[in-house]
Amino acid sequence: MSGMNVIGLNTANSYRLYGVIVANNEGRQWDITDEVDSFEIKESIDSIFLKGSITIGENNNVFNRINFTGQEYIRLNFSGYETTDDDSEGKHINQVFRIFNVQNYVRDTQQDLSKVLYSLQFCSPLLYEAQTKRISRHFVGKSGEIIEKICTEYLNFDENNNDENSLKPRVKGGKELGNYFSVLEGDAGEVHGFLCPTWSVHKALKYLADHCSDDTQQPYGDSYYLYQTASGLGGFRFCNIGTMQNMVYRQLEGTAAEFAPRDGVMVYSDNPDAPESVGRDLLNYNKHNMYNTLISHKTGLYAAHILNYNTVTKQLTTIENEFTQQFEVDDDGLYTGNTIAALPPFRLGDENIRVPSESDGEGDGNPLPIAPVGLNADAIIKRYGAAINFDYTVPHTFSNVVEVGEGVSDSSISSGNALVKNNRDRVKTLFQTTQINVQIGGRTDLSCGMMINLNIQQPKLEGKPEEETTQNGLMLITDIKWRGDRGGLETHLTVASDGFLENNPLNLKSPEPERSDGLS
Repeated sequence: MSGMNVIGLNTANSYRLYGVIVANNEGRQWDITDEVDSFEIKESIDSIFLKGSITIGENNNVFNRINFTGQEYIRLNFSGYETTDDDSEGKHINQVFRIFNVQNYVRDTQQDLSKVLYSLQFCSPLLYEAQTKRISRHFVGKSGEIIEKICTEYLNFDENNNDENSLKPRVKGGKELGNYFSVLEGDAGEVHGFLCPTWSVHKALKYLADHCSDDTQQPYGDSYYLYQTASGLGGFRFCNIGTMQNMVYRQLEGTAAEFAPRDGVMVYSDNPDAPESVGRDLLNYNKHNMYNTLISHKTGLYAAHILNYNTVTKQLTTIENEFTQQFEVDDDGLYTGNTIAALPPFRLGDENIRVPSESDGEGDGNPLPIAPVGLNADAIIKRYGAAINFDYTVPHTFSNVVEVGEGVSDSSISSGNALVKNNRDRVKTLFQTTQINVQIGGRTDLSCGMMINLNIQQPKLEGKPEEETTQNGLMLITDIKWRGDRGGLETHLTVASDGFLENNPLNLKSPEPERSDGLS
């Protein structure tokens, strides 16, 4: 392995690159660390397996010597600035990937005629396995149990963990290839029969995760995710967002580390006594696609009609499913269940038309009367016609039906799949509404499914920045992209929440002003 290189010293993006090694099918390997121009690794709760790419710039005929065919394996080993050689492997990203595509082979005619550039796309070796193996059989059990069985039998996960420490991975074939769970909610979901009709392993796992419901009546009982993490002991995780809420990134015991913009200039140096905030500075952040009510209506965030057709009884069942059936709120508009935020990011009460005046800005913040305009004043969560979810029930196939005698009902659950889908889509849209894209320095000890403590501040022309009053505090990491090049390592996070802070100025109980037409 190549010796360790410190890149981007004295910058927020400093990182250590330990080696980039390529091996071909003939058993030969090459250290291409010095030829790497840049690389990316992507991790997401919406993606079961890791993917990435690497750009090579070389003039040593490495391309022909390796003889790339898209069947090679590549090891990428690096760590963020805060990690030293003596730190635990959990802070390293040391993964073996399978190269599946070689593209964009060009000669650099702009600067160096003797240099060629090309890109290698890679993925977890298990993604290749999961897409090239098929399943044609029947399973009986809970969704988590079936997922574990498929991973054990088709992806060579080890079903036995002989170590009493549950945090230790289940390993078979080597953790470097990713074959282990670090979090597995094996008892998640109801007992059901699952007939897999010659699906790929990947499609079967995706289906089971997307349709898993634990029937707990909690906000996230229908929001399970199966995904791979890149950090040293991250492994695969199968859990719901309720479990993720307990996975808080902490710098010190009992205290959530704060990620925030800094007032001064942070001094970075290559020593283990560097300031605790190194790597937690918000270098920039942005919010996009916020509060799109038209899209949110179409996806059923606020409310939806669920239509379910039973192919045996020929009955059509209609269910009106609204936001407050999944996320309960009190009379003050505050969440009462196990949520991340304090209140929803939209108004729950009846909507009325407020016509802005033609004033020149005087009277900012003063209440306006309700305009006598003939538009619907129904609350946003009562407009069920905006989204229609149709499903059908086929008993004894993709339902929760198993043989009588196992303590399970012999009748299918009407509208079950459609309801789970609506609840899951609602959560996805809700999190997209509150997404924040954050860039921090090079850190490799974070993973998707973690909660981090954001302290975003709003700039002012004069004086110190003010605290953010809508989206702040603990937020869930849904996506991570690590991008390294010859200048440093960037860590791009997508974080989200399920609503606003309690001190948000949105007051759902404020008294209504009198109508301009004198009607009450």
